[in-house]
Amino acid sequence: MADAAGGDRAVASLVSRLVEFDTGLDERERAALRALRAAARAPAAPPRHVEITVKATRLCNLRCTYCEDWRSGPGQVMSDAVLEHLVRRAVGDHTHDAVSFGWHGGEPLVLPIAFYERALALQDQHRRPGQQIRNGVQTNAVLMTDEWARFLRDRGFSVGVSIDGPPEVHDRVRRSRGDGPTYDAVMAGLERLRANDVRYGVLVTVDHDLIEMGPDAVLDFLVSLGAEGVGLNARRPAHDAEPDPDEQFLSSARMNDFLIGLDEARHRRGVALGIREIDSIATRLAGRGSVSCRLAGSCIGTFFVVEPNGDIAHCSRFGTDERYTFGNVVEHDFSRLRRSVRLIERRSESAAAVDRRRDCPDVEVCQGGCPHDRVVEERHDPDHDPGCCGRRPLIAHLRAARSTPVAVGAPRR
Repeated sequence: MADAAGGDRAVASLVSRLVEFDTGLDERERAALRALRAAARAPAAPPRHVEITVKATRLCNLRCTYCEDWRSGPGQVMSDAVLEHLVRRAVGDHTHDAVSFGWHGGEPLVLPIAFYERALALQDQHRRPGQQIRNGVQTNAVLMTDEWARFLRDRGFSVGVSIDGPPEVHDRVRRSRGDGPTYDAVMAGLERLRANDVRYGVLVTVDHDLIEMGPDAVLDFLVSLGAEGVGLNARRPAHDAEPDPDEQFLSSARMNDFLIGLDEARHRRGVALGIREIDSIATRLAGRGSVSCRLAGSCIGTFFVVEPNGDIAHCSRFGTDERYTFGNVVEHDFSRLRRSVRLIERRSESAAAVDRRRDCPDVEVCQGGCPHDRVVEERHDPDHDPGCCGRRPLIAHLRAARSTPVAVGAPRR
């Protein structure tokens, strides 16, 4: 699993031999191998800002019908030793001027506050002068208490709360471990946050049931939550799932229509609510950087996910796909991870995929889109256009409307 011991010299040597002896590869395959060799010889410059999603535990108090993130049994909580290695390597890397830790699960509030106190103490111990460190937590809020809320407020955490709509939508999919509804418990958690002056965003998984409510009703609901901003993730099947006509797959076309309707309702009614999927594109159109990883372009090597056992991969959306696991923080530092065979291969593949979209007039806005979206849409969407990220209608709408981006307070991932 941990392949960071490979490195750029091994890749360059292997690729050179394959190209030199031509083992029946076609020209496209040979071009990809040459690109891989070039990447191995001259790896991309390390990012100055790295974002790490930390699966501090895979244990969870909910059993959401679409979720692949929870686990049960032993070994699902990050040990102190793994935590120490993670923080020391992430913060101690001299190229990391800024490090963002996004504490996820499972459900991160299953762990005691003492776990996060230790993480913060380690960050302070290894922080360099002038280095920026940010912490955020993505929670279902069911376990939120006044003590938790005060801790998150006082220690400067950004807070994202997962909620999938009003009770008739939310309670169909976000079930408790005992298969009961959870909407009322989530709303009680939001009240605990508000009572303790904690600012928060919400993260919504959008499915057909939510869209059927209509944009005005959805906007009313989102405003009622009192959040600073909203992130809207289209419901997608698991990474390794085979196409299934009964699967709740939300195509790019339907998500675009939903977002355009939501943006029109927001502006028609003068609602100042940040919506990440809309505002990140509007911000890019205005000539500023994106606030969404889906528009980051070269995200591989900048965004990581770390499992409880220390395994480090590109993104949790790729599930258990070993091709996206690059090493383990107990054994490998980030410099070595970025020279791993797998990371170089995945980065080269992603760059080639973006190059195939260079004829799209909006590629400078979307930067080729999300690598995982490309994989899922190619497999599950019969109308998928490989030359487009799928957001062209939304980009065209925002360009024509000259939407003014507003502050986005929703979690990035």
